[in-house]
Amino acid sequence: MNKDSLKFGDFMPYRAWINDKDHSENYEFKFSNGYGAKVSCSTQGVFELVVNMKYRKPSNSPFAESSLTIGYFICLTREEVTEWLEKISGWNK
Repeated sequence: MNKDSLKFGDFMPYRAWINDKDHSENYEFKFSNGYGAKVSCSTQGVFELVVNMKYRKPSNSPFAESSLTIGYFICLTREEVTEWLEKISGWNK
């Protein structure tokens, strides 16, 4: 993965890795509105996008923050992924 391949439009992931088992490329994005997205690209070039929303657990929980999956999309192109990232980043808190 080179730096240019990490970017989706204006969006740079805060974390990127290649899965050892299936060799898929994986990217995680965080947005200031509390939403996030995980993008996976298979070796066949098909993208999967999972939308998450951060939430705070009760204070007695060993983990103060977690996320809830609120959407899942199959995207055929990198451009479709970028369009979804633009939409998600613009959602209200």
